[in-house]
Amino acid sequence: MKYFVGGAIAASMILGASVASGGGFAMCFRPGLGMSGAHFGYKTDLFFAGAGLEFVSASFGLKVTVTDTDYYSGGTTTYTNSAQVGATLLLPQVAGRFYFSTVGGTGAEGLGIRPYVGLSAFYAVATAKVVVDMTEDTTAARMFRDALRGTWGGTVGGGAEYQFSRNFSIGGEFGVRPIFVPTRFRYEDYYPKTKVVANTGFGVTYVALGLNFYF
Repeated sequence: MKYFVGGAIAASMILGASVASGGGFAMCFRPGLGMSGAHFGYKTDLFFAGAGLEFVSASFGLKVTVTDTDYYSGGTTTYTNSAQVGATLLLPQVAGRFYFSTVGGTGAEGLGIRPYVGLSAFYAVATAKVVVDMTEDTTAARMFRDALRGTWGGTVGGGAEYQFSRNFSIGGEFGVRPIFVPTRFRYEDYYPKTKVVANTGFGVTYVALGLNFYF
């Protein structure tokens, strides 16, 4: 969490610099989940700072019906069991870029290739609900929330945009995506109380293409 806050502060500083220097509204779109997506913010000739919000929602339902026939009487008894699980994952994120050349780049006014370095960060917030045989299971729901929330990570990369005009560009980027998954399970309804904490981290390289609109 502290790293996400640090990223948010850094992005806010860049955003402040953009606004102070007369920046304009920007929209940047890249395929991906949690670290690419869509960012909306401000951009000047040398800086971009933005924020975005993505979500993932999933649900699962199960219903089992058992019909038991009595061997002697021939009568039947039917039993029905059901379970429903729903979870939503919110992914707020911030992003920033620093460009090494102003609009105009290496070509004519308003055109050209503009290299940059970029950073982004996200933090996962989860909600969950579990219902078994029409009764809500708060313990199971808490376990789902503890397993999903708190995941954080981002991107560190470099790329370039081809500026077709002052208002539109296509970009490509290569970098690393670090992701950290702290998982916590708490068993507070039983004695002795048990708390399990597992931390998983990994990083992968990525290549992304994007569309950028500046106003």
